[in-house]
Parts: sequence; structure tokens; C-alpha cells
Amino acid sequence: MPIKITQNTVKEGMDNLGTSLIDAVRNGLTAVAIESAKNTRDRQANNEFWNNQSGNAIDSISGEMDDGEKSIGVAIGFEDGRPNEKDAPEFYSGRDHEYAEYIADREGMSFTAAMQQILIGNFTRFMDSLGMKLGSTSSRGKRSDK
Repeated sequence: MPIKITQNTVKEGMDNLGTSLIDAVRNGLTAVAIESAKNTRDRQANNEFWNNQSGNAIDSISGEMDDGEKSIGVAIGFEDGRPNEKDAPEFYSGRDHEYAEYIADREGMSFTAAMQQILIGNFTRFMDSLGMKLGSTSSRGKRSDK
């Protein structure tokens, strides 16, 4: 008597596993973005990058996860349009000098490089954690400070 397969549970299980894995990556990258923005704000609160007076530029730093059609990305930086020139008139007569100091520092790259370092460090820890949860060390990220 022939055996008839009416449902492929292996394929269904693999589809469910794939969906769960992608959801875990999305959630993890959202957490990476939020944590990286917090780490950056915490470091700037100590005047690490520019002279912090109003706190306005610090409040403008945020992180986000971008879920594209074929890729998932994560970024940290200033929110679109913030801080703008009129954000802190009580401190600077209409000019946000903290943001101007950041712009002036771009060539020195200390702030941009620090944001990238924070983001890469948090992303690497997330990938290591994800690899451990999957029971595999082959997916572990490697990073060099050289």
C-alpha cells in the first residue's frame, strides 16, 4: 500500500523557524539601536565630544532599526532636523552651538567614530548572544579595534 504525504511538516516547521529567527533579529536590532543611542548620550553627558551646555544636542541623538524589503539595518545619530538652529535660543540667541561644535568636529571624527564603535560593539554582543541561543558558535561576530 503506498504512503501518501498530505502535509509537509518539516517545511512548515522550517518556515516557522525562519519567521521566528527574523523576528528575533528585528527585536534584537531594535534593542541595539536603543542601547547604542543611550550609550552615546551617556558619554556626551560627560562632555566627551563637545561642550554640553543646553543638553539639546544630546536629546536629539536617537537610534532606529530600519526594516527594508531585503535587508534590516540599524543606525544611530541625530534625528532628522534636530537639533536645529533655533532649538536653544535661551542659551545661544537662536544658534545651537553644541550642534555647531559637532559639525566642526566631523573632520576629527571623534563623535562619529565613537558612535560607530558603540554600535558595532552592541551589534557584536547581540550576534554573539544570538549565536549562543541557536547553539552555534559559527555565527559569532568578530571585531578588531586595529
